[in-house]
Amino acid sequence: MRFVDTGMRCAFKPVNAHFRIDAHFSVCMLVSMDLQKIIASLEARAATLGIPMYKVCEAAGVAPSTYYRWKAGGPASSTKLVALSETLEKMENWK
Repeated sequence: MRFVDTGMRCAFKPVNAHFRIDAHFSVCMLVSMDLQKIIASLEARAATLGIPMYKVCEAAGVAPSTYYRWKAGGPASSTKLVALSETLEKMENWK
């Protein structure tokens, strides 16, 4: 996975064919192709759980409209991507 290092350590870890965003490396500028892969991975993880993405967004404190703006190609906040990934991880651990 490609990323642009902004001077801070930055990493994305693939796990089980889904991307998990490491909260300790949350400061990144994402290349738009990579952002689309991350969004697809988040959606796949939510679909596996049978949870709509808007519910994941609400649980993570991210406005669903913000998420759908990212999906349409808008710039993304790495902090909010981390929040979505961590929320999905909690949901996966509940199942």
